[in-house]
Amino acid sequence: MNKMSNLREIRAKREELSEFLVKTIDCSLKEIFGERAVSIIYDYMEKRLSLRREEIPERIEDFREGLKEFLSTGAYVVEKAILKKLYKNYGLDFKEEDQGFEYYIRELKRKIRKETKR
Repeated sequence: MNKMSNLREIRAKREELSEFLVKTIDCSLKEIFGERAVSIIYDYMEKRLSLRREEIPERIEDFREGLKEFLSTGAYVVEKAILKKLYKNYGLDFKEEDQGFEYYIRELKRKIRKETKR
C-alpha cells in the first residue's frame, strides 16, 4: 500500500469515528433526555460556546465544558453513558478509571487506530 492510500485510509477512519461519535452522543442524549431537551442542549452549546453538533469530535473539551455548565454534576452521568455506548459499539469494554471524558475518547481513538493497523 502506498503512502497516499494509507493517508486516505487513516483520514477515512478518523472521519468515520467522528461521525460515529456525534451519532452516539446524539443517541445517548436523546435516550436520557428526549428529543426536545437535546435540541435545547445543542442550542445552548451553539450560543454559549459557538459549538455546533458536528464539531464535537474536534472540540471534545468544549463539549464537556458545555455539559458541565448546562447539567452541573449531572454531566458526569451523561459522560459515562456516552462512553459506555461508544466502547460497546466498538466491541470494547469500558473500564472506568479515575480519568476524564477526554482521556477515554483519546484512548478509544488509540485502540481503534491500533486495531486498524493490523
